[in-house]
Amino acid sequence: MRIVHLASGLGLSGTSRSLSLLAPALADLGEEQIVLNLGSAAPFAHDLLTANVDVRHLRFRNGFDPTGVKDLRRAVGEFRPDVVHVWGNRAAVLSNWLRLPLFGRKSVPLVISDVRPVAGVSGRLVLRAVRFARIVREAPLLVRGQPIPAFLPSAYGLPSDARIVVSVTNFEPRTDPTAALTAFDILKHAMPAVHLLFVGDGPGRERAERMNRAVAFDDDRVRFLGVRNDVPAILATAEAVLISHHTGGRTTAAETVTAGRPIVAYDRPDLAGIVRDGETGVLVPLGEATRLTSSLYQILTDATLAAKLSHPPGSLAVGTSPAAAAREWQAIYRTAVG
Repeated sequence: MRIVHLASGLGLSGTSRSLSLLAPALADLGEEQIVLNLGSAAPFAHDLLTANVDVRHLRFRNGFDPTGVKDLRRAVGEFRPDVVHVWGNRAAVLSNWLRLPLFGRKSVPLVISDVRPVAGVSGRLVLRAVRFARIVREAPLLVRGQPIPAFLPSAYGLPSDARIVVSVTNFEPRTDPTAALTAFDILKHAMPAVHLLFVGDGPGRERAERMNRAVAFDDDRVRFLGVRNDVPAILATAEAVLISHHTGGRTTAAETVTAGRPIVAYDRPDLAGIVRDGETGVLVPLGEATRLTSSLYQILTDATLAAKLSHPPGSLAVGTSPAAAAREWQAIYRTAVG
């Protein structure tokens, strides 16, 4: 089977990470694939290319960019896929251009995953794509194995006694890091060894760095590591992982549980099935930032609680293996083709 993956981006997100794990596993089953990427490339374009999955980057100024539309339709038409797997909202919007015949062929069956309701024109175009798709479903939560090699905090100038808190974010408005910065600003006065590591990049990073400089003065215990492809290794070094945004973070939560590290997060339906309150982390009511801070403080100061919420790496693995997911999606694609 020939599969086009139309990706909204290959930046630091759970959707991109799932694609970066699923495509190589599908290749192991003999499927021919190409990834057409509509957004940022790092870090997962590198992972896909390393696994010998072809990646092509397409550029759109907007959803009606004639050059972008022409390039998209040519790339899909030349590959002659049996099915197109559409990943995320941006890809869903632009997949509407694939409903027209391609190079004399009828339109290709679409499978759509990981779309979210949004307002405005984009939201209406997402709904239109969903209506015409053969299958719409969430991609499975995929988790990699234990990280090798290990992340070395000393490489970033952290002292040997550093107590690390990690927050993974793409610095989008929906993943505003303000709550994490506020929590750390309170904790740092009582705990001189605690350090906060932000992993990720995005439009709000510069604002977050300015906010940190405004409150930190000469304190450099907040580090912005940028986009990384060794996120599980970084999570494994943490004494606690903070998921302080109102949406997203499922993959981070799953990889943290797999690494056996405690989590502090808002009590959201999409996290409740991953983080077990009182067993693998602490869940606090949505929006109560002060509870995030106090829960984080308890984990860092109460050795008994920290031990209760920690587990041997891999003993509580969450999510689906790439190999199992590939077999599942192979059947889904065949159903879509008919």
